[in-house]
Amino acid sequence: ILEFGTDLVHSKDGTITALLGASPGASVAVPIMIDVLKVAFPEKLKTANWQEKLSEMVPFWNKEIEKNIEDFQKAQANSSKKLELDVLH
Repeated sequence: ILEFGTDLVHSKDGTITALLGASPGASVAVPIMIDVLKVAFPEKLKTANWQEKLSEMVPFWNKEIEKNIEDFQKAQANSSKKLELDVLH
């Protein structure tokens, strides 16, 4: 079977994790790495320090955009401003 895409594979205990397949682009790189953290470091990911740092780096790693529209729009506006992007509405 010929398949395209990227897969995260890991041992049952998460001690070894690998990303196999097509080279991930920027649009999937962050979600894939968050999946790696969930598999490789599940206990650390439960700690306040890790959650706080991840939320600082990736504000919506554990939130649904649809349920947090206003916060998402603020984060999007902040990112657009920092990146000097013109946002079309």
